Formats: sequence, C-alpha cells, structure tokens
Amino acid sequence: MFVVGAVVLSLAAFAILALGRYRTRRQRVRTGLHAVVAAVAAGAYALMALGYGRAADESGDPVNLIVFADGIITMPLLLTGLALTATPGGRRAVGLMAALAFVAAVTMATGGVMALNDGLTAWVWFVVMGIAFAILVATIWVPLRDLAGEGHPYRLVTFDRHAGVLTLFLVLYPLVTVVGPQGAGVAGPTVTVALFLILDFALKGAYGLLVVVEDERLTLAAKAERAWPTSADVDVPDKGAMARERLMARQTRERVRRVAAERLTGAADALGRARTAGRARLSGLAHRRAAAARQATDAPVRERPKRAPIQTPFGTVTRSDIAPAAAIAAVLLAITWPKKR
Repeated sequence: MFVVGAVVLSLAAFAILALGRYRTRRQRVRTGLHAVVAAVAAGAYALMALGYGRAADESGDPVNLIVFADGIITMPLLLTGLALTATPGGRRAVGLMAALAFVAAVTMATGGVMALNDGLTAWVWFVVMGIAFAILVATIWVPLRDLAGEGHPYRLVTFDRHAGVLTLFLVLYPLVTVVGPQGAGVAGPTVTVALFLILDFALKGAYGLLVVVEDERLTLAAKAERAWPTSADVDVPDKGAMARERLMARQTRERVRRVAAERLTGAADALGRARTAGRARLSGLAHRRAAAARQATDAPVRERPKRAPIQTPFGTVTRSDIAPAAAIAAVLLAITWPKKR
C-alpha cells in the first residue's frame, strides 16, 4: 500500500510540473510549491514502504511518525500556496503567510504528540490540536479572505473554492486520527493508513493539479489588479462609511426600481386607455356605416317621370312607333338617293 502511494504521488508531482505555468514569478512559485508537496508525500510513502519511521505509543500500538513529519512540511506549503492565491497583484502578505505556516506546523506537530500518547494525555493534546486548528481556520476565513476580497472578483471566487477544499481536508485528517488506533480505536492500522492514503491522493495530488490548471486566470486577474489605484492614491473609508454608502446605494436602487415600475404601470394604463378609445372609435364608425347602409336600403326608389307622347298631324307618335317609322324612312332614303353615273 505504501508503494502505491509513493508511485501515484510521484506521478502527480510530474503532472503538476508538466501542466504548471512558468511565465510569471507567482506561477513558478505556485507550481513549485505544489510539486514539492506531492514529491515530499511520495518520499514519505517510500520511506514507510522501506520500514522507516515506525514507532509505538504507550499502549504498544504502531505509529507512523513519517505521516506527521510529512504533514509538518506539506501543510505549511499548501497554505502558503493558498495565501498566494489570496494576495492581489502588486501586494505582499509575508506576515500572514508566515503565521499560517507556523499554525499549520503546530497543528500537525500536536497531532503527532497526541498519537504517541495514550489515555488522558492523548486527549489533552487533542484539545491543544483543536485550538490550533480553530486558529488556523479562523486565519484562513477572516484575514486571508478579506485580503482576497480586495482584489479581482475572480480571485475571491477562486480563493473560496480552494479554501473550502483545504478546510475540508483539515477537518478530515484529525478525524481519521481520532477514529484510528491512537484515538477511539474504531479503525485498525490498515484502514487508517488506507484513509490517509486516499486523503493524500486527493489533497496533495488532485488539489495541486486543480491549482496549477486555474493559475492562468489568476495571472490575468493580477494584471487587472496592478492597474487599480492603490491605497496611497485614494482615501480608504472606514467600515461605517462603507456600510452607509452601501445602504444609500441599495435605497437608491430600490427607489429607481420603484419609479421605473410606476412609470411602466402608468404607460401600460395609458396604452390600455388608448386601445379602449380606439376600439370605441372604430365601433362608432362601424355603427355609423351600418346605419347609413340601412338608411340607404330603406329609402324609396325614385321613378323616372314618363315622357308625354309626341303629337303630329298624322296622329300621336309613341315610343313603339319610332322603330317602324325609322325603318320606312331608311327605305325611302335608299330609293330616292341619287346614283352615280
């Protein structure tokens, strides 16, 4: 099992070096940190496979001290990488990085001391480890997250994701120790080693790959942050003034939304009234046309007056006599028409 851990974590270290970025100093440092973390973990498993680092607690149960030595080295390096993720471009946070690394080393060291003891002494050291762990988590999620919030929005999103992963593993490692032979004894030595192996694969291998893959976007965010004004160029308001400004901005947005909604409602009402008036006008026009059509249909038809008959010396000539008279006139005209010689 130790050999598998050494091989897998060695491959993870090579993958981090192959996929990492090297254009900027931060990229080189971050890639190097996570590659060293995977390499140290691989070396620790190789030493355990060779039989080094074994000890026994007060009750005679075996303890792998190399596991805790590995944590004392790798956890400060992981948290230093997280601090680099949180630090905006053009800024430095050396003091915060040093504090995180120290508290992480103390947490892992107290876990090793707890593993070497038994009974009440072990639980006292567990309480000390819990206090150190609480300080570590509070440092990650309060000052370090505030530092990330001063930068580009993508930096804060990335920090929240990475810090959430690290916090989860910081909780799981002590839990495995508690349920193992050095704690409640629920899990045996083989199961405990297997659980530590899975956690190391996920944290020191997969998490390192995640960080170096997302490093390019952080570099773009750092370029944008370097163009921002610094605290020497602008007046930084206090928290009360910032809270008042946020409240005023929220009230202004609500007022604008309310006025816009009232105007939209008024426009909709006016449009509805215009449509109703238009329908009424069209309906009245249709009614007027229908009434005019009915009046035209009901009006009496005018009859043309009959013409009086034509009186001649030969008698009265009617319309029916016109056609025969015209025919006789045409025949007489044809007979009497002079012919060409």
